[in-house]
Amino acid sequence: MAFENFQIGGATVRYAGVFLGHTNEDGITISYEPDIHMHMSGKYGTTPVKASLVGKKVTIEVNLAEITLANFKKTLSGSTLPVSTLLIGGVAGEELVGAELVVLPNHGNIKKWTFKNAVITSSVEQEYSPSNEQILKVTYTAMVSENVADASNLAEVS
Repeated sequence: MAFENFQIGGATVRYAGVFLGHTNEDGITISYEPDIHMHMSGKYGTTPVKASLVGKKVTIEVNLAEITLANFKKTLSGSTLPVSTLLIGGVAGEELVGAELVVLPNHGNIKKWTFKNAVITSSVEQEYSPSNEQILKVTYTAMVSENVADASNLAEVS
C-alpha cells in the first residue's frame, strides 16, 4: 500500500481576477464551520435527538508576502486606489461588494478552491520591525452567490 494521498505545499490566491502575490511559509488556511441546531426532546432532556444544518461559515486566511499598493487595496475593506495613493476612509454603512476568490495549489494533487463571493472581514495587520518580514495577514469570508446553484453557492473544490 502506497502513501499516495499525503500532500504538502503552498498555494497562490487570486481575488477579483487579480493575482495577489505569493504567501509566506504560513500560507493560506481555509476553515469550514457548520452551524448545527441540536433538537431536544423533553423525554431525553439535554440529549440531542436530531440535528439540522442551519448555516455554514467559510473563511480563508491569507498571509501575503508581496507588499504592493494594489495588494493593500485588495486587503483593506472600503479602501480605494484611484491612481498612486491608497485612500482609507468613508462613511458607515458602505456596501462591500464581494468577488471571486481562487486558491490554487502550487503543485501536487491538491484541488483548487473557488469561492464565488468573498469579502474581507478581518482586521489587517502589517508589522514593521527589523527582525520580521512584512506580511499582510487578511481573512476573507465566503458569502452566498445567487448566480449559481444552491449546492455550490459558497464554494467549489475541483
